[in-house]
Amino acid sequence: MQTILVPVDFSSTAYNAAKYAIQLAQQINANKIVLYNAYELPVIADGGLTVPIVGDIEDVKNNSTIGLNAMLQKLKIEFNNVDIETLNNYNSAIVGIKKTAKEINANLIIMGITGGGTIEETLIGSNTISIAKETTIPVIIVPPNAVFKNIQNVFLAYSLLNIDEPVPAENSILSFIQKTKSNLGILHVEKDTTKEYTDEYFTEKPINKQLISLSPKHHTIYHTDFIEGVNSFIDSHHVDLLIVIPRKHNFFEKLFNKSHTTRLAFHSHIPLMVVHE
Repeated sequence: MQTILVPVDFSSTAYNAAKYAIQLAQQINANKIVLYNAYELPVIADGGLTVPIVGDIEDVKNNSTIGLNAMLQKLKIEFNNVDIETLNNYNSAIVGIKKTAKEINANLIIMGITGGGTIEETLIGSNTISIAKETTIPVIIVPPNAVFKNIQNVFLAYSLLNIDEPVPAENSILSFIQKTKSNLGILHVEKDTTKEYTDEYFTEKPINKQLISLSPKHHTIYHTDFIEGVNSFIDSHHVDLLIVIPRKHNFFEKLFNKSHTTRLAFHSHIPLMVVHE
């Protein structure tokens, strides 16, 4: 059984992620989608400490339940009575999502993220990135402007620095490509323009051997910055989803920051799947 967990906070970004989850579930024949909301008493800052605002936890729970039901009914109208479960409980967002994913045996977590430095980005974005960092379950991050298209072309961004090492998360990648019946491309970014990489070069590398059943196509581009190189490729090629395996602690900070000169391409329209080693 394939189970998809969709954490929501009732924003338009979360709703778009739920829509994406429904359509992806149809493509991969997943048979369970769970909309989840973690609720807790609101807090205020008091001298650098966070202090819960005195209130009725039942009211907070009821508001969460009402929000989930409203989102569910809207999705049922848009997707012709699609079968979705709802779940909420008292917890912080990050702890609640991780705990719930384990309890329902989720195979995939799908969450939204915003861009542009808004307050919404601070609230949604930080939780999404934290979950993608900490959970061992694959996470698909859906930008607010992403419109689902049947996934046909998936690219794995893979550093040439790790080319001689075994590929982590091999099973997650194999499973997703097989379920979506999509094509896999492997994208490498090289800083040194004097180096050339042929198909024969990759033939005996671990990444090629481990994913050989998918007949992956290797693409090498030249750029001084790995993240910007990946985004440049996305802008100029038909990419439905990008897979990354973060190995460095600061990977997410670099990936989700927007510089003054370069806007992350996927951040505006390309979903990102994070799998862990």
